[in-house]
Amino acid sequence: MGYINDKGEYIRTSINEPPSQTPPPSGNGCGCLVIILIIVGLLGYCSNSQQLPSPSSQSPINLTFRSSCGSSLGSGSTWYAVVGDKRAYNTVRNQYCGDSFIRPDGLLQVASFTSSGEAEKFANELSQTTGLSFYVKY
Repeated sequence: MGYINDKGEYIRTSINEPPSQTPPPSGNGCGCLVIILIIVGLLGYCSNSQQLPSPSSQSPINLTFRSSCGSSLGSGSTWYAVVGDKRAYNTVRNQYCGDSFIRPDGLLQVASFTSSGEAEKFANELSQTTGLSFYVKY
């Protein structure tokens, strides 16, 4: 076996190797170039798949626990209930709305608002935060 030095000369590394007039074939560096291009492509793909949300997207929602959610009593005559699947009861009651309850129709009621807009906003925020589905029951 042998190698080619920086001057392009073939250097024998074994005394048992018969002298050769022509060095063994060597690559022209294309193999390394292909590997480098693949790595660069993968790095570009990974960085694109982990992009941060653009500044135009909605700001993060920060819902915290409240002992009571919704509008205060006596603030209106029409109420809009925010409801969802009763399987979310423990999560919602322990982490977001302490007064959540299971209604007679089997839905989880999280809050009630006198404004349909506030109810829709809260239902959307709770859905985004928990990954579960909440909506306004009209």
